[in-house]
This record gives sequence, structure tokens and C-alpha cells, in this order.
Amino acid sequence: MLDKVALMDVDTENDSVLKAYYDWTGCFVKEYGIDSLRTDAARHIQVDFWQSFTEAAGASCIGKSLRMTL
Repeated sequence: MLDKVALMDVDTENDSVLKAYYDWTGCFVKEYGIDSLRTDAARHIQVDFWQSFTEAAGASCIGKSLRMTL
């Protein structure tokens, strides 16, 4: 029996990956009328990712971290 499943990271250093992710997120937010997004394990995501992601999403964004420092 499988206890754990490894989740793949999004390559936020690859421009084509970012474009696809931003486009998908923006469409997802518009399609379902979402006004806010939450990301778990935010401390594992590069700080310079957030501003462009939030702009592309067109929604407020919050990141969750179990530690106080990112």
C-alpha cells in the first residue's frame, strides 16, 4: 500500500511554464468567479513569483506557511 505521493513542483523559473500557469489561473478565476486564491507551502515558492501570479490571476492571493519566515 502506498503511504505517500510525491507531488511535482511547478518550474517557476521556466518562462513557458509560467505563461501557461498564469493563463490557466486567470481563466480558472474568471470561469468560476473566484475572488481569492490560497497557496499552501508558500515558503517553497520564489518571492518574485507572487506579484506576477497575483496580477495574472486577477484575484487576491494568500500563501500559507507553517513558519513565520519565508
